Amino acid sequence: MSKKLFNFFTTMFVIFGMLATTSSALADSNKGGSKGEVSGTISAVGADSLTITPKKGGAAITITVDPSTRIRRDGKTAMLSDLLVGERVEAKYDKTSLIASRIEDKAKVAKSDSKKGEIKGAISAITPGTVTITPSKGGADVVLMIDSSTRFERGVLHITFADLVVGDKVEAKFNPTTMLATKIETK
Repeated sequence: MSKKLFNFFTTMFVIFGMLATTSSALADSNKGGSKGEVSGTISAVGADSLTITPKKGGAAITITVDPSTRIRRDGKTAMLSDLLVGERVEAKYDKTSLIASRIEDKAKVAKSDSKKGEIKGAISAITPGTVTITPSKGGADVVLMIDSSTRFERGVLHITFADLVVGDKVEAKFNPTTMLATKIETK
């Protein structure tokens, strides 16, 4: 075999090897290299977006929700507006466009208590006009509105909104439609 023929075959072998490597890498990137997945807690809900703080740490991720995004909550089809800050979710999305393909709410919904307008738990946040309660039975935090008609009690004593403290164990009664608290009793 001549030296020219040997060099020709060697060159072709190298070129085919490079092409095979390049096409293999390209095929891998087209097989879902741009698919992302995050599991964590909802830190913000926008009109067409959802911000999730990963449970394993790291920066929060804001994903876009469009009409093709499938959202499930408590095993049923849901809307973005059904998701609440503080709930645990898993989301699949495109890493390039950040458009979500699927969002699944992992919160345990305390069905009977919230439908009856009663909750037992601990106060996790207080802001002007609202009290956030973390249910003792588990599930998503419940934010209750407060107004001048809301009654506050500690045992047999009547207290004021200003007397509530984060960490207080409470029982609250509220209107499940308006989320307005009618009575909050601390232990």
